[in-house]
Amino acid sequence: MYLTPRNTQDLLGLAGYLQMPSLQRACSRYMQGLIDVRNCVALYLYTLHLGPYDLQCHAEDFILNHFEKAVAKSVEFADLTNEQLVRFLASERLVVNSEGAVYRAVMQWVGHDPTHRAPHLNRLLEYVHFPLMSINEVGREGGGWLRGNHKRSTFATELLSPSKH
Repeated sequence: MYLTPRNTQDLLGLAGYLQMPSLQRACSRYMQGLIDVRNCVALYLYTLHLGPYDLQCHAEDFILNHFEKAVAKSVEFADLTNEQLVRFLASERLVVNSEGAVYRAVMQWVGHDPTHRAPHLNRLLEYVHFPLMSINEVGREGGGWLRGNHKRSTFATELLSPSKH
């Protein structure tokens, strides 16, 4: 039997179900070599439910180390739950070039389903280090969410206020 990108996920699930640890390890190692910014979130979500744990940890580490690209390239980023997103944002291992990337990720995630996700926004914004961003960057990154909404603009300005920090 040969492992291929097309059969490995099915074999991994089958190996877990049939309790075949050697096949499960082989599939896990193979999938670790295939992980990229397009499939890392999907793989993470898959392994949360079906394992194996070592592959879940590998996918999580990959997301944390390639967060900006994973957010931009992974369609499944929008499928993360609030708790899963908080886990990434709160991690001390999160690697980003600027806090703008964290802010964009939060806004993108909320923007995918504003009606249901807006209530989580304040908590998610706690993980954005606003003092490292300029008000112009917040406005630019916030896009339409901040523009035209006085309450949200005021909220962002207050977050950036030096007297608050």
